[in-house]
Amino acid sequence: MPKIILPNEETQLWSGIAKDDELASIFQTMNIDLENVKGKIVLAEKLTEVTDNTALANLSAAIFDFIRTDADNTDRWWAGVQAGRLFKSTNTDPEGTWAQDAISGTPTDAQDDLEVFQDKLYVPVADNIDEMDNGTWTANWYSGLTGASALVSTVPHPLKKFLNLLLIGDGQFLNTVDDSEVVVDPRLTLPPEYEIQWIQTDGELAYLGSKHNLKGDGRVYTWNGTDVAETDYFSVDDFNTLAGVVDARGLLVIVNARGQILEFNGSGFDEIQAFPWAYEVGNDNISNVAWIQRNGMIPTENGILFLVLGDTSYERAPGGIWYLDFLTGNLYQKYSLGQFGTKDH
Repeated sequence: MPKIILPNEETQLWSGIAKDDELASIFQTMNIDLENVKGKIVLAEKLTEVTDNTALANLSAAIFDFIRTDADNTDRWWAGVQAGRLFKSTNTDPEGTWAQDAISGTPTDAQDDLEVFQDKLYVPVADNIDEMDNGTWTANWYSGLTGASALVSTVPHPLKKFLNLLLIGDGQFLNTVDDSEVVVDPRLTLPPEYEIQWIQTDGELAYLGSKHNLKGDGRVYTWNGTDVAETDYFSVDDFNTLAGVVDARGLLVIVNARGQILEFNGSGFDEIQAFPWAYEVGNDNISNVAWIQRNGMIPTENGILFLVLGDTSYERAPGGIWYLDFLTGNLYQKYSLGQFGTKDH
């Protein structure tokens, strides 16, 4: 019987899940760090709870985004709770005290995304977008602009700053508002079976991650910011793309609903890794919540962090913060977040 020596004799490194590597040292991890001390398995740093729904009564659902802005005249961090309230830190320290925003007119049904444009904070609500400018909320700001109308209430509304434009996803439509508040509604119209899920940009192109509502071929559309139609589109090898981010190398990396991590090469997507779980055809969620949110990918110097929601129904894989290291190809669960409603730290 052949002998297998761990870790790898040549590299003396432990390896997590690696694409096409059946002899990875470790298949599944929890709170493990394979990068900090090369050649050793060590515990990851302990995460500290900053606040919870006991201290903040309306912190009652998943946080969909964090963003830093001084739109209310204080430089601080903001967080949005899906179909709920906005919360903000006291100052620029995200580990300090947090409180619910109580400025008159604050949204009570914030959702999907937060974006800063022209030093103002924008947040989608059910069928509109609210604006925070110089400490004052304007409810239903978007539909009040000339040429704009209410948004579709049953689809997500991702936001992204691109060139001199605020991009707004609205189902099959992409709407724009420029820095003089000139609206083009819609700016782009995708085929009716497509629904924009997220928007990213590398400064030259905007990337529109889209879901095929009939379970066909999901796509990422590209747009240069000036043409009357999308520049191009590319298959994501599944009916949906959950999230995407432009990494430190300037490359777009996405995750599709089956867990493949795909890198854009300019003419299509290459699989560079994949999450190690069974895929249920047509299912991109866990208890009706996508297992990676549209803002759930964070680039680092040499990789990407993924915020993954745990799955109590299918037990697909441990929830928490997963890490993909571009240098080693390792993909593994690095930090736990109380995936089943309890604390793992």
